[in-house]
Amino acid sequence: MNKSLIVSSLTAVALSANVYADIDWSRAETNNSNYVIDFDDTTTGSIPGGSNFGFDSSPSDTTLPTASFTAPVTPSLEGEGDSVSLIYQLSELVDGGSFSMAYAWQFNDYEVTISGGNGVIDGSTVTFGNSSNTNTGVAGVDFDIIGDGTSSIGMDKLLDTGSFYGSFSVTGTWDTLEIKQKYNTDGSGSGLVDTRAIATTKSLPIAAVPEPSSTSLLMLGSVGLLLRRKR
Repeated sequence: MNKSLIVSSLTAVALSANVYADIDWSRAETNNSNYVIDFDDTTTGSIPGGSNFGFDSSPSDTTLPTASFTAPVTPSLEGEGDSVSLIYQLSELVDGGSFSMAYAWQFNDYEVTISGGNGVIDGSTVTFGNSSNTNTGVAGVDFDIIGDGTSSIGMDKLLDTGSFYGSFSVTGTWDTLEIKQKYNTDGSGSGLVDTRAIATTKSLPIAAVPEPSSTSLLMLGSVGLLLRRKR
């Protein structure tokens, strides 16, 4: 038998434990509204594990991935099909993560998408209510969560009043996050863009990196001895 074949057939890997470290990020914006919505110029940076993502008109830390509008003063989505997105690319493959939703995800429908791995989103803990979140809406009547358990969930607002709250979490790996506001066709049609809609995560564990296991190294050592004896 070919020596390289013997070695490759016995090679194995083990996964090292997840680690937490600074992660570089870059942000792109897209919109197909009837006029251009401009954002701040900070589109790259580094975060120490956890951070804020999404829309923030008054960021306390301008180095965070959140985006603030620079023009127009009161941005709006004009009609059906209009949307505005923030797309975050991370420098590391992340495994899991839990995001709490802060401020008012209020005027529009939302879509949250992850990609770059095998991750799926659990949106079962997303709720809908008033500003103090004491009046929780009824799923299917006040709001809908679409695509739960997939890599992209939709938050469909069925009323004029109320906001999305709660949290969503990710199971599996990903390195790209998109947060999209979409014109709400079910409400009164104000179309105002939510200028503060933030998803906050306390930690983003970097995915485990394959490394040789002690067992595979021992097996390879044995193969080496076996080959040496046969010479």
